[in-house]
Amino acid sequence: MEGVVAKVFEILTIARPHFKWLPVADKCFAAALSGTTEERSSVAAALMTVAAGAAHALQGVAAPSTCGQMNVQPWFMTCAGLWMLGSGCAFLWNEVVGLPFMAASMGGATATAALSPAKPGVFFSSATLGAVVYCNKDKLPLDNPMYILLVVGMWAYGIWGRAFLGNKKLRGDDSSAKKD
Repeated sequence: MEGVVAKVFEILTIARPHFKWLPVADKCFAAALSGTTEERSSVAAALMTVAAGAAHALQGVAAPSTCGQMNVQPWFMTCAGLWMLGSGCAFLWNEVVGLPFMAASMGGATATAALSPAKPGVFFSSATLGAVVYCNKDKLPLDNPMYILLVVGMWAYGIWGRAFLGNKKLRGDDSSAKKD
């Protein structure tokens, strides 16, 4: 296993100079190569949000029939995926600017998990947001009550958006269901 890890670090070290022009990629390389555990965890959570967002956006476009399993319309799945992708990128670009958007994404993920049969997602999405805040506690203006209110408000907005805008049953909109 150590040989594999060493090879990955060697590849990242070789590739990093080619991405200096892209600050977000350079930040990811820096965290992977020489970052602290907090930096690596923070970048990993943001990249996980980016990947999940891309997957959800593609799911809404390429496989709209699968959106019914999560009780959402394909258009909402695509929009939510793009929001997640953008919030992860915004967080990688600037933690202070991106955290409220990440909070909205994790609020939506929390609501999705709460509305689905698999409830562990409520814990994992909330824990992801908590880990991001903890790992960046020195960079974030957590002493500013307006910033905290903004983050909590965006988290609540994510829950509200998923529960009321994206929920087919609550909206009475089941147009994607197959008709016999």
